[in-house]
Amino acid sequence: AVAGLRLLELHAGAGHFTLPLAVRGAEVTAVEAAPEAFEALERNVARAGLKERVRPLLLDAGSVAALRTRLLGRVDAVLLDPPRTGYRPLAELLGALGAPPVVYVSCEPSSLARDTAPLRQLGYRLEAAAALDTMPGTWHVETVLSLRRA
Repeated sequence: AVAGLRLLELHAGAGHFTLPLAVRGAEVTAVEAAPEAFEALERNVARAGLKERVRPLLLDAGSVAALRTRLLGRVDAVLLDPPRTGYRPLAELLGALGAPPVVYVSCEPSSLARDTAPLRQLGYRLEAAAALDTMPGTWHVETVLSLRRA
């Protein structure tokens, strides 16, 4: 259940995950750096009537200091769906936020492995993993990891 959770979503895009989470009652701070995707996110949030549940931020998710400055209150969990290059500052961000649970959606196994390897030192353990064949007939597979601090 996500109702009442305060989620930080990085690389939110146009709201693929943002909207369903907000509809289910989560309060989502949705971070996106690409202006076109951010504009689509704002439009989609408004059309869905979710302005009270979604706080879009036009911000580079790689700047941990800027993220910390712009966040309001606690973060119960982090959701990220980065580009193929991954999200290198993940361990730094989670450490700065008090180590909330994280769901990492990845289309590139090597960057996923690189980004999540340092989390062991923070006490994170793999809770669940799934591989999704989102483009049948191609080599492309999405991997979703749920990680929680022990």
